[in-house]
Amino acid sequence: ILVCMDIWSRFSRAYALEKKTASYYTKAVTSFLQDVTSLGIMPRRLLTDKGSEFGKEITQLMEKFRLPRDKDKPMHLKSFTGTPVQVIENMDAQYQRRMEIFRIADLQDDPADLLWDISEQLNNQKRPRRGNLSPYQLLKRDTTQRNKLNREYDDSYFGVGVAAQKQLPVLKAGDHVRKLEMTYK
Repeated sequence: ILVCMDIWSRFSRAYALEKKTASYYTKAVTSFLQDVTSLGIMPRRLLTDKGSEFGKEITQLMEKFRLPRDKDKPMHLKSFTGTPVQVIENMDAQYQRRMEIFRIADLQDDPADLLWDISEQLNNQKRPRRGNLSPYQLLKRDTTQRNKLNREYDDSYFGVGVAAQKQLPVLKAGDHVRKLEMTYK
């Protein structure tokens, strides 16, 4: 399953692919780009992990969206570390959780039928961090309205980083802690 999404609005689609080859990925990404542009949004960058299936074919799809202001900057950004891209992994996990109940209950075995329904449900779900608007509603906003939303609902995460770490209590031998692995999965 390939999950594609617009990061700002969280508009997403998921595609059940027969094989993990470039031709299947290209068809799915092309479909997503057509959906996004039909909603009045011009894709600016494509962010993917370092998977080999996202080759030059996917990069070429983004070239048609290049503007003069882009100059020679890459239109297809890949994870430098090769690790998963967390925002996409989170959306992928939402799709998996919503599909899981159908699989466990043995109600549906073909994911393609469910993916459209799940994507429509997610695309109509209100987003509290964006004015309680759904992805569809967000994509209908003009530039002025989007800028206003960005100012009102700042996505900055305060309390993250070095300054926040300095405020943490000092750990002593015998303290109970939770061990976090350096992985998103």
